[in-house]
Amino acid sequence: MSTYFVAPPKGFVYQMESLVEIDKQHSSQSFAEKISSNISSLEMDVIPSGSGYCIDGAFIAGDDLQSESFNIGVTLPKHPGMNITLFVTTQGEVDKETLLDRAGAVEAAVLLQGGKLLRKGKRNTGDHGSIPGGEYLMTSEEDGQKIYGFTWEALGKANSIAAPYMTVELQVLGQSVVDEEHPYQPPFKDDDEAVALWDAIIESIRLRPGAASI
Repeated sequence: MSTYFVAPPKGFVYQMESLVEIDKQHSSQSFAEKISSNISSLEMDVIPSGSGYCIDGAFIAGDDLQSESFNIGVTLPKHPGMNITLFVTTQGEVDKETLLDRAGAVEAAVLLQGGKLLRKGKRNTGDHGSIPGGEYLMTSEEDGQKIYGFTWEALGKANSIAAPYMTVELQVLGQSVVDEEHPYQPPFKDDDEAVALWDAIIESIRLRPGAASI
């Protein structure tokens, strides 16, 4: 099934391609019609005030639970070798084991090799600490290069679009090509700068105003 949606008032056109089983044609058409009636164009600097799903240049209103996820990767030239990833997904059930429960073995291995634990513990974020989570910040040195492994995780809630599972990672795994023409460039001037960037990232996470509370 090939479906085209027109998002008023800008008139942006979106295409959806999907494979549909013969006995699912009617329900698939109903689903497409529902999207068509709830989609509208969205200015890039506008945050919607109601429940729904944001896509590039448009907004689909509604609070139905669906399987939704996204993964974002970021690199910053100012910090060579560093990668930041953000992963968010809805979930049918919540894993009872937290980041702090799982990190013990990694901590022991890093400390055994001369690494350092910068911070570990519960870390809530969002407006008034509305998003509970935990963080784990480790650093070490390998062949004269600084290695960083920072992770934050929010377990979220089952069957919720307002409290999805979220994880943020900041990693520096070393620079593979280091020679006279490409000298080693430290990703941060010191650990304090790395932690300050990390704090700015985690503190920026928040629920969108008007997001559904189910």
